Amino acid sequence: MSGKIQKNRFKKGNTEDKYIVVDHDREIAERFYRVDSSWIHSKRNQRFYSNEVNALELLGENENIVKMLNKRTVDKNGMHFLVVSLEYIKMTSLNKIILSPCYKYTAKTVGEWLRQLFSAAAFLHQKQLVHRDIKPSNILVTDNFHLKITDFECCKSVDPAKTNTFDVGTIRYKPPESKGFNPINGRTLFTDSGDVFSIGITGWEIIMRSECILEESIDDSGSMMFINDVHRTPRLRCIREFEELITNSTSISHHLRPTALAAKSHLEEALKNNYFNSLKFEPDFDETLTKIHLPFDVKLIKSDGNDEESRESFTPPSVDF
Repeated sequence: MSGKIQKNRFKKGNTEDKYIVVDHDREIAERFYRVDSSWIHSKRNQRFYSNEVNALELLGENENIVKMLNKRTVDKNGMHFLVVSLEYIKMTSLNKIILSPCYKYTAKTVGEWLRQLFSAAAFLHQKQLVHRDIKPSNILVTDNFHLKITDFECCKSVDPAKTNTFDVGTIRYKPPESKGFNPINGRTLFTDSGDVFSIGITGWEIIMRSECILEESIDDSGSMMFINDVHRTPRLRCIREFEELITNSTSISHHLRPTALAAKSHLEEALKNNYFNSLKFEPDFDETLTKIHLPFDVKLIKSDGNDEESRESFTPPSVDF
């Protein structure tokens, strides 16, 4: 196996509230939710725990979704926790690969990763669920570089009556309609097309190997404006199949986005092209590299249609790994 492994044991999160423990020596991954009656966030944590358990029990086994192994309760230091034991993934999260100069990957990697993400979302939506927080840090990478979506504490039924919330998801991956832009039937909702939007933003970041910047504002007429790096100029110009899919998946209008199943089918057909067959899927790892290399020659196009710049490599921002 190639690639950098995380330290043997670590905790992520507030150890007095909710957190995850990953122990590489014992091959354990567990998510803890504090729910004792005296705790201020007890009801919220109970809801997150229930969302995760209900979703993972319904989903069962899927090659691109982290599997739940068991659930239990733990009492320690006067605190009561609900615990979810999850499938152990040895590698790391997708965001760390995207933003690390040590990894180099190809257009085939991009296409296959997008196919896997849309495949997982299509499976979710078939089960009448929406994840509502798909982003690179919630996507784990196995030791053979396949992707698994994790963190289902925001997951809910696809029924619009049960998805009308403002307090879930991560701001730059949330679809416009979940924040009041182009609402669905006048309502602020996060539906299955919202997951497609989140994967589209994630896809842009996989290609550009940087974080997608979001801007929200109110124009002179008082109307809300929404724009991110996918749609601003200079805009992305790359392999046509990827460019069209990313642009359509992140459309401001939810009804113009493809379904996850349609996006998956589009990528399966595109990946049959001989160009992709000639490329390597698995990323290379080289800890001596200091510049991030894009998976292919990405051009940024001005509004007049002329090339502004071609990006093949650049020095990465400072990232805490």
